[in-house]
Amino acid sequence: MNLLNMVKVQELLDTIWFALQARIPPYKYGEIWMIKDADSSKVFNNIGKEEMKAFFGWSVPQDLRTLREVGIGPGARLEVIPIN
Repeated sequence: MNLLNMVKVQELLDTIWFALQARIPPYKYGEIWMIKDADSSKVFNNIGKEEMKAFFGWSVPQDLRTLREVGIGPGARLEVIPIN
């Protein structure tokens, strides 16, 4: 069983937020922080609930796409980066 086909983007964002909640307020992905692939330098600016809102045209509470669907592959090394 491949976890990349099961783990949702929202689960990843929630896990990161829980680890950093003393430093970042909730629901601010894409506003004050993003994740970046440390090897390719790809910034994942196409994920999160705001991206889902833009895609669907209405508010969607969570990004339920899988990590694989958004381009996060096996062994990806991700970094949290601030948005200036």
